[in-house]
Amino acid sequence: MWQPVSTVCVSVSVLLGLSACNSAIEPPHAPTPDRSAERRAAELEAEQRGTYTREGSSIELDAIELDPEFQLWVAAIDQEVDETLKTHPRYNKLGYCHFFWAERQQLLWERHGIVWRPPSELNWNVCFD
Repeated sequence: MWQPVSTVCVSVSVLLGLSACNSAIEPPHAPTPDRSAERRAAELEAEQRGTYTREGSSIELDAIELDPEFQLWVAAIDQEVDETLKTHPRYNKLGYCHFFWAERQQLLWERHGIVWRPPSELNWNVCFD
């Protein structure tokens, strides 16, 4: 029997005990996909480098966060992103992390050619707010 995709997705979510929050919805204002050969190669590298978890946590993070050079870049970019988004209506409210991560992800790609994967992408079973 044919069912619309949305019904099938909801049915699978219900069967697995997942909430609607766990669905694979892209955050608003996500970076525009750039499917150049360079971008595809960087995405493949990001997949291959894997993930890590901090002690006492089960949240997976992108392994590039362990790189000292990356830590310097991201510190500067995070300050800039915070300043840029201060006037955003969701600033420091529920769901703000998705806007923050999308902006960080875009700037890391544009300035350093790094494909950074946010926690929401690596932890499909967790609802981040």
